[in-house]
Amino acid sequence: MSSTLESMTDVSYCPRCQGFAMEESTLGQCCVCSYSYCTLCRKSFHGVNFCSISSLDITRTVLQYMYSSGQEKKNLENMYGKQLLERQQARMKEATAQQLLDQARVFLSLEPPQ
Repeated sequence: MSSTLESMTDVSYCPRCQGFAMEESTLGQCCVCSYSYCTLCRKSFHGVNFCSISSLDITRTVLQYMYSSGQEKKNLENMYGKQLLERQQARMKEATAQQLLDQARVFLSLEPPQ
């Protein structure tokens, strides 16, 4: 029975109790503990709102977004929203550019960074 359930595309494991859960679109519902969760981020179901992202995960997620293409990029946009990802990407690029300028100033002894 376990292998049959695992072969079904609308069945997965519950992130809370590891029981079998039925999935429909972005809603997963555990058959054991009745936990309702988002099938994208596997956290508590949040309806049509984008998945939340912690400050610790933002760098990893934005880098993944920057270096992915096609379906993977679209999946990240569906999870977190294209606007958020592009805004964070621009912030990362700006911060990186500023760090490089500061390092160049120190290296060339032009002026100490403020």
